[in-house]
Amino acid sequence: MEKILSVKLSKAIKKNVRNPGDIEVSLKNININGYRTGCSGFVWNKNTGVTVYVNTDSDHASVGHLVRYALNRKDFAGCYNRTGHKTLEEVVSAVTAMLENQADWERECRAFGKKEKR
Repeated sequence: MEKILSVKLSKAIKKNVRNPGDIEVSLKNININGYRTGCSGFVWNKNTGVTVYVNTDSDHASVGHLVRYALNRKDFAGCYNRTGHKTLEEVVSAVTAMLENQADWERECRAFGKKEKR
């Protein structure tokens, strides 16, 4: 599985969204004993409020990189996990599709009993 770090993922996401100016990416590399094993953080669409949590840490190697909707940029518990993304392209594609789907984000947040706090 491909190791994906913050700068590479951030640039790829901004390159693939319709309006890069509307997207705020806040990712940090994960360092374990001095080795970068991936990154985690949030991608937020400022216009719609849709927030996606991303984790590309190699600890998830057996199930793939993780993406999921989050209520806000502090919500690490999030909603349904979406795993199985093995490459940078798969992660970027999943994040981009999720950022553009406000109806799914709202439905998942309601399903988890969360109220929106921006």
